[in-house]
Amino acid sequence: MPANWEEEERKFFEDEGNYDPQFEYDCPATNKRFLKMFPEPKYDLLPQALKIMDMYLEKYGCESNYQTQGGRKLEDRQEVEDIINGYLDEHGPEIRAVSKINFSMRNVAATSVTYDNWTSRIRINV
Repeated sequence: MPANWEEEERKFFEDEGNYDPQFEYDCPATNKRFLKMFPEPKYDLLPQALKIMDMYLEKYGCESNYQTQGGRKLEDRQEVEDIINGYLDEHGPEIRAVSKINFSMRNVAATSVTYDNWTSRIRINV
């Protein structure tokens, strides 16, 4: 974990997501490793992501409203894995072949998708 994550998180949310966090790590080798793992962001899918988020917020307002209006919190690991794999299968076997579902209690975001430069795989963090 970055040594200054709480401060950077506060800045990020105060600036409504427009602030680019500048994390500091206790070990310089860790800094170099993370800089190699996460090159410049790719923005080609940002318009679609923003559209999805805007539609979700327009319809539900927040996650708790979604859950009270028929959605539910998924707690069964196998069910989550089946849903993700079903979605990946809809996009072709080549997508599923380069994807890996990573279940961890240490994830910062509840769910995220990242690209692992070292393994050339899409990592789905749940």
